[in-house]
Amino acid sequence: MVVGDFVPVSSNNTFRALGYAEELPDLGWMPIVLTKDPQHTSWTIDSDLEAPCRTVQVSGSRIVWRLWKKFVKDTPIAKLVPESLVADRVRSWIPFAVAKGVGLVLWHRIPVIFGSFQPWSALATAYLISKMTNRPLVAEFRDPVLSVAGTSPDSRRRLGLARRIASHAKIVIATSDEISADISKLAEGKLKTPPVVLPHGFRKTDRRTPLVPPLGEKFVLSFTGTLYDHECLDTLCAAIAELVRDRPELASRVHLKVIGREKKRSFELLKRRAAVYGIQEFLELVPWQSQTSLRAMIEDSHIVWCTDTLGGSGKGVIIPGKLAKLFAYGRPVMALCRPDGATWRAVTETGAGGSFDYSDHEGVCKFITGIYETAANGGAPFVRNEIAVDEYSFRNLTAKLAGLIDNETTRKGSPK
Repeated sequence: MVVGDFVPVSSNNTFRALGYAEELPDLGWMPIVLTKDPQHTSWTIDSDLEAPCRTVQVSGSRIVWRLWKKFVKDTPIAKLVPESLVADRVRSWIPFAVAKGVGLVLWHRIPVIFGSFQPWSALATAYLISKMTNRPLVAEFRDPVLSVAGTSPDSRRRLGLARRIASHAKIVIATSDEISADISKLAEGKLKTPPVVLPHGFRKTDRRTPLVPPLGEKFVLSFTGTLYDHECLDTLCAAIAELVRDRPELASRVHLKVIGREKKRSFELLKRRAAVYGIQEFLELVPWQSQTSLRAMIEDSHIVWCTDTLGGSGKGVIIPGKLAKLFAYGRPVMALCRPDGATWRAVTETGAGGSFDYSDHEGVCKFITGIYETAANGGAPFVRNEIAVDEYSFRNLTAKLAGLIDNETTRKGSPK
């Protein structure tokens, strides 16, 4: 498994790979994870995380990156460099990871290479190892490609790289129907088989009883993930302002938390919006440091909310990385998302909460009011479709993945 981040880095990429790695041994596969050295990561390091399998960390070379920027990047020579070696800003680990990966494949007789985007460099590394060792590639696309592609030379080259990888892979995994369609369109009919949709999942340690906590001194609404500037922030602020205006007793209880990270000073922008609506005092930014602390914060929340925008684009092209975890934690989920998109469908099918258009502040206000009344009346359980929720467990998702790999290796006659 070639992934950009892994234990002890606390990122969405880590938890997806970790979910697979924890379940694969029960299905007859023992993974080896090849990943970047986490020394220079921008993500939080979580000392509570443990790897259930062998992990091999590879460092890149800053000298390679500096030489590229100074002498190659904007010259005609750059066009001669394969797309796979200019995948993203952390590209300098690719040659070292490929060399290490080829050695691991040959020494351990590894029959299948699994690569996950993002970053691009991880998928590019898996692609090169597959090409050099003639092992089948499982390529996983977690984010859209065509929908958010830019027009810069680097963007065009990454699209070319994605097309090569998708066309070469024996199995293509996508996290939503929309991303599956994106990859199929990009590959221009050259896919070996149609992409298989495996959405984001939750680990077995995430499962909690779906109970709204009793209403104490605070009524807590928490956002988890990476916060971007988007119109849905106005919607949220307007809904809370209306809620407080209609229910004065809430003025001293509402507490809005942002747990995680922000991009482009989006929390400052949220604070300005909150000031316009007169609710700035309810805001709190809480950078979390571990899964243990995140779990405690969510369990203290009455509502968890999320949005499906990527980089604030508003295109609704992704499923939030922590959405399945929110399902598992059992708190009512409030999703501000594109109508009938992947996030909307997931929340609706599981009965895990409510889905609302980005600008539907009335619907959001009504949902929050309903949860508040539930909490005020003693915290009755929030009714969900537990069978549908379980479809998002990594146990089920990994079983589907293992079945695909079993079929491929059996057809090829490769040993487990």
